[in-house]
Amino acid sequence: MSKIILFLLAFIVTSTFGQNKNDLNNSIDSIMDKNAEVLLKNAKAYSVSIGIVKDGKVYTKHYGEIDKGKGNKANDNTYFEIASVTKVMTGYLLAQAVLEKKVKLDDDKRKYLKGDYPNLQYDGKPVSQRFDFL
Repeated sequence: MSKIILFLLAFIVTSTFGQNKNDLNNSIDSIMDKNAEVLLKNAKAYSVSIGIVKDGKVYTKHYGEIDKGKGNKANDNTYFEIASVTKVMTGYLLAQAVLEKKVKLDDDKRKYLKGDYPNLQYDGKPVSQRFDFL
């Protein structure tokens, strides 16, 4: 059976007026714990990592094991395969980078990658971020 790894990216938009910092942290921890418990049970996943961004602060927690029975736990440096969500997330991040003028749609992709990628070209033209075939 192949590894089951689930990554949940959650953004919480709630009003926290009247709460002190500890109450907010406890509330976020509680929300992450409850959701992880449900995901581990219902999705039959071995490992769940949850990240929440609230008011510019990042909260992360990791649950379970990457490989069942091996004791290898996820951490903030663990890479996850996030399946179909990858396309949506990549598109969103690219759009954000374009709006912030960090990336230009017509630039050669290799400009933004470390290392040598000679195959990122077609008919002698570099592959860009723009979808010309649409």
